[in-house]
Amino acid sequence: GATSGTGTHVVNALLEQGGNVRVLARNGPKARALFGDRVELVVADLTRPDAAFRAAFQDVGDVVFTAAVPPRPAGEALIKAVDHDGLVAALEAARAASITGRFLYMNTMGKEHRTLPMRVLNLIKRGISRWRIAAEQAIRSSGLPYVIVRASMLTNKPEGRSLLSITPGDAPLRFSMKVARADVARVFACAVADKGLRKVELSVTNGAGTGDIATQLAACQQPLQARMEPDPDR
Repeated sequence: GATSGTGTHVVNALLEQGGNVRVLARNGPKARALFGDRVELVVADLTRPDAAFRAAFQDVGDVVFTAAVPPRPAGEALIKAVDHDGLVAALEAARAASITGRFLYMNTMGKEHRTLPMRVLNLIKRGISRWRIAAEQAIRSSGLPYVIVRASMLTNKPEGRSLLSITPGDAPLRFSMKVARADVARVFACAVADKGLRKVELSVTNGAGTGDIATQLAACQQPLQARMEPDPDR
């Protein structure tokens, strides 16, 4: 998902914090025009996973998956092929390559809540809730450590114009809830930097969260850690 939308912002955010980035893109010339020689480029199509696709996952740490059908009307077959089957192909390739890091996935907030915005989205992108829920289930059952970032309605505003609220779980989506793609990219970059984040699922939107991005991310991890810690009184 590096050559459009939030994915492009994620690549730039990772490069800004000094990361070594490998981009898997279907459109090689577009990727090279966007990032030049700052990234390692692998040209492959996630809907047709071949040897080049699988090789892209070799010798990597974290995998960031932001690929999705573009924001336009789409039938369920296309949604399944890209948003679910492409994700499953990436998971299988990551497992086969024994990646050393985590699988970070971008999704839409509110899939399991039947709010009006989500009903509208399912009319525009047929079956998106069903296949995005299935994609998350595939991530949980993959055995890979993961971070799921669920964003509210995306805008193209510059980063840092609004405060961010990062909360654990899947919050209901409302029309008033918006977040800049560049700010979501900052959340991904911070999550990549914090290697302790594992099996974390969170929602990101505009709002006055408690603390900076790193602090809010750490708070999303705490409930899981608390459940895992043994009770000293037992």
